[in-house]
Amino acid sequence: MNIHYIEYSIETNSLDIFFAGCNNRCKDCYNANLMDFENGTYYKEWLPKISHYLQNFRPLINRIFLVGGSPNHQDEGEMEDFLSTLKQDYPSIPIYAFCGEEIENVNNTLKAYCDKIKTGAYTPSLRTDSNIQDGIKLATSNQRVLYKGIDY
Repeated sequence: MNIHYIEYSIETNSLDIFFAGCNNRCKDCYNANLMDFENGTYYKEWLPKISHYLQNFRPLINRIFLVGGSPNHQDEGEMEDFLSTLKQDYPSIPIYAFCGEEIENVNNTLKAYCDKIKTGAYTPSLRTDSNIQDGIKLATSNQRVLYKGIDY
């Protein structure tokens, strides 16, 4: 499981973790360069840098976004290792997974560890600027933010 890069988003006060690899191949994909699973660097090499950001910039970081590529298409064992580390070290920071599938097709590891999951494929014909959920501007009208314990 590779991470391509991380960044802080001032718009959402989130630490965004971009995974390499996606099987969906959505038309007009926003992150087409992240489709290849070989891009990026092995996730364990990123853990010290992620910890540095979460420790030193905690007042600015209100949530962690798993984006990509797709967090749903990663090795489940490695994703569980990664997420269990984050949850153990930073239990008060909610984790969001951005998935292009409906909730029934999201893997159980993400459902177990993520507080919220964005579902729905990117569909260019459904593009909108008005789908804002949980303070997040979603790209298309078919996408939703689901809540653990309520929606899954």
